[in-house]
Amino acid sequence: MEEPCVYYNTCPILTGKIQLEEKRLNDYKSRFCNAGKDSWSKCIRFQVREIVGRCPLDIMPDASMSPEEIIEKYDL
Repeated sequence: MEEPCVYYNTCPILTGKIQLEEKRLNDYKSRFCNAGKDSWSKCIRFQVREIVGRCPLDIMPDASMSPEEIIEKYDL
């Protein structure tokens, strides 16, 4: 198994603060969270958090906005 995301234990998606259907949650885990640094660094939540230290709850790992657009939209 690849190394999990550095934010695995605090991500609101994985801690249940963001409620998702199990299929979608498992998809995110396999595509981003547990797939090694090359994959979790593609997660938009990860990218925003790396830049500003936090990410809005309604942003999903595969969001269509860029990290910069999110930062501007949410005034982070």
